[in-house]
Amino acid sequence: MEPHVSHKDGVDVDLAPIASTNEEIGLTWQSEKYSRSRTQELVDLVLNNPILGVRIILFNDPKINGVSPWAGHDNHVHVSFLPSVAGKQITSSSDLDGDLRFLTPFMKGDRVKKLQEDLNKVGATLTVDSI
Repeated sequence: MEPHVSHKDGVDVDLAPIASTNEEIGLTWQSEKYSRSRTQELVDLVLNNPILGVRIILFNDPKINGVSPWAGHDNHVHVSFLPSVAGKQITSSSDLDGDLRFLTPFMKGDRVKKLQEDLNKVGATLTVDSI
């Protein structure tokens, strides 16, 4: 989804603001049919979900709690979830200890380089760049 490159990581999603009617229509938070209360309910559901932690929610309605304004987010609620591995939330990455994880920002270092080299030994065709 242009220009949202973060969606390529599989942990971001865009949600439509909720209308005050039962119509499924495109709208912005300034639209006449926009429902602030229903959209707040949606944001609260996302924030309180028991499955995935939320990194940030971007949306420009200044009266919605739990969101941060960001240019270009008048017509959708952008949710960035924290990635998880084996059910554990990942809040940061480190190449110094623990498991190697596929994250953004990408891990770098000698352990990543060794993994790339080892994968190439068994048939992968990766560029060995330590990233």
